[in-house]
Amino acid sequence: MFVSYQRFLLEFLSQERAFAAGRAAPIRFTGMETLYAAVARGRGAIVVAPHVGNWEWGALALARLGFRVHAVTGAQLHPALAPAVRALKECQGIAVHTPEDGFRPLVTALRQGGLVLLLADGDVRSRSRSVPFFGRMVEIPAGPALLARRTGAPIVHAHALREAAGPIEIVIDGADGADPSLPLDRDVQRLTERIASVQEETISRHVAQWCIFRQLFEPVVDAASVVAAARPRAA
Repeated sequence: MFVSYQRFLLEFLSQERAFAAGRAAPIRFTGMETLYAAVARGRGAIVVAPHVGNWEWGALALARLGFRVHAVTGAQLHPALAPAVRALKECQGIAVHTPEDGFRPLVTALRQGGLVLLLADGDVRSRSRSVPFFGRMVEIPAGPALLARRTGAPIVHAHALREAAGPIEIVIDGADGADPSLPLDRDVQRLTERIASVQEETISRHVAQWCIFRQLFEPVVDAASVVAAARPRAA
């Protein structure tokens, strides 16, 4: 994980050169027909991905293809660097929003046919759902599902896999949509469980490239150890 994250940092710092105009981007794509079909519905698309490989280059690659890309992010690397990081993204054609901005700019972006990129295994703010994830119940952001219900935009599952040698591969893993016939609470739970399931499959296949630094799972208490520790020691 730490080797993958160090590579990510080096790639992040070199992205302006890597994506310079006139140069072949170090990216290849799989399953893009699913994304184009989703966008063709006229409501944009909510692209949901885990912290696998190089998700930043995934956003850059989509912007280079001509999509209007909107990314939601908190302070990256260090709060003091946030303005420089934001400027770097915006000069590459990515509109940056923060969780404090709320849904309004994202709704506008989707209504204009844009892509809203969300990392659904990262920081959990006020809205989350407890869903099955690697055999445990884990809090996963409910924002993508709520946004899909509010706008009718499809959720497109994706990840940006770093190959052993060569380019980053942008993989589209499928698409889901809100079901207005269901009650809001039930539909949000269904969609959030679906996001967790797709990301679980991706992470299990590429766990060495999963860069996640928040505690997802509560510590497992070994009952036998607890009992042994509670026994009185011999004099």
